[in-house]
Amino acid sequence: MSKDNVVDGPWQKAPPPPEREPETDRPVALNVLIHEDLRGFLFETWRADMSLIPPVQQVNIVGVRPGVIKGWYRHQKQWEIITCVQGEIQIIAWKDVRDGDVQDAKEGIVEILNQRNTRAFVVPAGWWHGVQNIGVVDAVLVEMVTEIFDPVNPDKERMDPFALNGELWQQRRSG
Repeated sequence: MSKDNVVDGPWQKAPPPPEREPETDRPVALNVLIHEDLRGFLFETWRADMSLIPPVQQVNIVGVRPGVIKGWYRHQKQWEIITCVQGEIQIIAWKDVRDGDVQDAKEGIVEILNQRNTRAFVVPAGWWHGVQNIGVVDAVLVEMVTEIFDPVNPDKERMDPFALNGELWQQRRSG
């Protein structure tokens, strides 16, 4: 785990993360506070006082097998906060800058998440995003969303993971 945001010793109320202005138009990877001692660790995946997005309405646990790509997805209303608690993933979020021109996406962000890089990756509504397990074990993600899933009217648009540029995804790591 990164030691930059670790609080050692007895677990106690830690100071809140720095106040931030809402970022309503771009994905962002936020550091999370980690409490660690000889007994183990706890990391604060999300705190309401981070105040970046609408309130979280549902929490999901997502498993991704090694080498698997899940994406592209886009939501019109829903925001997502994703953390990786086991394994290692690459997460990519991008947005069309010219309507409908998938090959000319200009804005994007790529982040690697794992147990040592414990960050909360925030994906605003309207951004295409996907994850790839780049490790050798199943990745386990905590996904917090701002809309309750409605199977009759899902807020999910899908696209082939290689529609943008398959070279964005990493080759599976060995050993």
